[in-house]
Amino acid sequence: MHAFSVRDLLVEGQSLGLAIGSGLDRVIDTLGEPADRSVIRPLVVKYGSVEFTFVDGVVILIAYYAERHRHATASAIGEDLPRSMDAITRLLAEHELDVVVDSALSYDSQRALTVVGGSSATMLFDGTRLTSVQLAG
Repeated sequence: MHAFSVRDLLVEGQSLGLAIGSGLDRVIDTLGEPADRSVIRPLVVKYGSVEFTFVDGVVILIAYYAERHRHATASAIGEDLPRSMDAITRLLAEHELDVVVDSALSYDSQRALTVVGGSSATMLFDGTRLTSVQLAG
């Protein structure tokens, strides 16, 4: 079984066929039973460092938390994304994708970059170190 790729999610907007709009059954069939589920709405299923948020049974948000990955036990999640802002922007440039600064989410040492085209994901950095990636529909 291939691992869910955060890199593919960032570059292509999907990994293993999972993307915004995927159904809960498809996520579970692909990744197995989640390590944790929310008990309140909206439903959030957690696979280590990656969370899928559902409304009406479909994914509306996929979030990756870089620091949480060090403690993750879910082998279905691949750690294949560089952590530095420079390395990530180079990776995106290799795929002919650009980023823009999201000034509404950037302050003090936090920087928010949004992919232009492709996934349209938003990445948060503490200084130049990646903290999270969010892909919303």
